[in-house]
Amino acid sequence: MTIADTNDAYRKLLTLENRERKGTRVRLTSGVLATELPINKILSRIADFDDFNEQTDIDNEHAFGRFDLQGVDICWNIDYFDKFQDNPSPDKYDKGKTCRVFTVMLCEEIQAQG
Repeated sequence: MTIADTNDAYRKLLTLENRERKGTRVRLTSGVLATELPINKILSRIADFDDFNEQTDIDNEHAFGRFDLQGVDICWNIDYFDKFQDNPSPDKYDKGKTCRVFTVMLCEEIQAQG
């Protein structure tokens, strides 16, 4: 199983009920929360996302995506942390050592950082 396959499997579990289980966490930025978009619709779009391409999926890990929801440009990415979420995962390929953290943000929040 590739890292993309593993990320796809975790991504498909994203629901309001599962967002804090199964070795996965979801963080929503203040910008996303301020939109008042339904969180369940955002998570559903991420779970169903399949528009990976060479520009946004450079490492072929399926760890980043971008979509429009009700006129709002949403981006998400996956970071790989250790089980305590204090440090990067020592081995992102090892599910026993890795907690995947999905960060959901407005795309303009990424551009403001750069």
